[in-house]
Amino acid sequence: PLSPPPAEDPANRHVQVTGSSAEAVENARQMIFTTIQNERAMGMGGGMGGPRRGMPGGGVDYVDIPNDRVGSIIGKRGAVINEIQQMTGTHIDIPSEGAGGMGA
Repeated sequence: PLSPPPAEDPANRHVQVTGSSAEAVENARQMIFTTIQNERAMGMGGGMGGPRRGMPGGGVDYVDIPNDRVGSIIGKRGAVINEIQQMTGTHIDIPSEGAGGMGA
C-alpha cells in the first residue's frame, strides 16, 4: 500500500508520479530534477525538496516541488510536463496551489 502523504508544506507541492514501472517513474523524477536544476543554473534561484517514496519497487513516487518552480515543470501550455510524461510513459499529478496533499 502507498504511504500517506506527508504533512502539508505551504511552500511546496506534493507531486505524484505514476508509471508502469519503477524505472519509468525514476526517469520522470530525474527529468523533473534536471528541469529544476537547469532553471537554477540560469540564475532563477530556489531549491527543490527531496523525493518521498511511495511503494518501493512499484510504479509510484512522490516529489516535493517548490511552488515557485511548478511553472518550469509545467512549461508553456503544458509543453514540459507533457514531454516528460510522453518520454517516460508516466503520469505526473501536480495539485493546485493550496489544494495540499494530492489531487487537484
